[in-house]
Amino acid sequence: MGFWVWFLIWAVLVIGALYVFASIGLSLLRKVKALEVEASKMQTLLEPLLAELTIAGTANVPQTTISDDPEASILRVQTLKREKIQRKRLRANRLVKDLKSKRWEKP
Repeated sequence: MGFWVWFLIWAVLVIGALYVFASIGLSLLRKVKALEVEASKMQTLLEPLLAELTIAGTANVPQTTISDDPEASILRVQTLKREKIQRKRLRANRLVKDLKSKRWEKP
């Protein structure tokens, strides 16, 4: 085979590869444009949220209890545990009451 045949084969391969890469690039470009439209919509929705967050300020940082009286800390922890148990009991009672009322509603 001559020089021109090999040149033609390689030219077809290079042109085919360029076509494939160009088609992939165009499809990615279309997707990026669609994403840009969605991102601009998201930006308009985020602006009020960011404004609200800057108005709210920083979060409350809990105070350290290292220098506090250990008995007071223990008492506070026990109070918190009792309140948590009480909330769980109230929730369980509400759920039981709701289930009982729904059981009698069925025909």
